[in-house]
Amino acid sequence: MKLEQTGEEMYQHIYTTFYNRVLHVAHSITKDFHLAEDVLQETFLKIYQHLDQMKDVEKLGAWIATITMRTAIDLLRKEKKYPKSSMEEIIFYLENPDASTEDMVWTHLLKEEIEQQIDRLKPEYRQVIELRYHKGLKEKEIETELNITKSTVKTRLYRARQTLKSQIAL
Repeated sequence: MKLEQTGEEMYQHIYTTFYNRVLHVAHSITKDFHLAEDVLQETFLKIYQHLDQMKDVEKLGAWIATITMRTAIDLLRKEKKYPKSSMEEIIFYLENPDASTEDMVWTHLLKEEIEQQIDRLKPEYRQVIELRYHKGLKEKEIETELNITKSTVKTRLYRARQTLKSQIAL
């Protein structure tokens, strides 16, 4: 992308470059082509509305992937086809072994963004997230490992997830 491009030219470039990837991600989450098209339209509308907020062109793919996943999950919630999103579901998508090389590169960018945001969490939140998602410990095991109550584990996990969602979302 050239820095001297106008906002409209930049948007057109983004649209043509990411159209297929956004549609693929949307379909992989919704499992419905018509819903995926709705997600695609909503995603590009959000991109257009927030293009001025894009500060780091290097993270454009991760930014668009995040918008697409959140838009798909929100649409499915509205349709009552998706009870709630969780880090496990996002991680499952990110670690999909059937992904193309292009998707794996895009996914790698998103993983980097998530890891950077985890590093910015308060230490007690980062600690429970790392034990839960990096080491795969259950809540009971985290309780024992950190010598804290189960309710404290649940509260910290919840707050860490909420913080991550707000940091990664638009």
